[in-house]
Amino acid sequence: MLRPWLKPDLQACLFSPAEAIAARAAQRRQERQTPLYPSHVKHQQQKRKPNPQRTPQDHYSTVTYRRAIEYGLTKANAKIDDDDQKIPGWHPNQLRHNAATVLRKEYGIELARIVLGHSTAFTTEIYAEADRDQALVAIAKIG
Repeated sequence: MLRPWLKPDLQACLFSPAEAIAARAAQRRQERQTPLYPSHVKHQQQKRKPNPQRTPQDHYSTVTYRRAIEYGLTKANAKIDDDDQKIPGWHPNQLRHNAATVLRKEYGIELARIVLGHSTAFTTEIYAEADRDQALVAIAKIG
């Protein structure tokens, strides 16, 4: 699924805001209905700031990653009329919670604590959901 975005440079970021903006601009240019006259090009160049304060980066930060997901969800849900069919809200931190839960279930709370970088298991308890299946097995054994 990720093959189209893989790059020869293994250190390069898989997804790049700068590349996404450039691709979007190229697509908009290609889908343009009216011809692009030299006066248009000149006018667009004049509108550009010579030294913009913010430029697209080569990688997503945690904030821009979250914003991109929110934008995608909003855009996808705008196309859906039925509220029951809409995509529920999601945030990237759910990946961390999921990893914590899987690590806790498979290897125990201590390993999950180490991998997540928490100093105490109490913090890991917040991230990792309790293993209800393990509790049911224990109760079944006890009777």
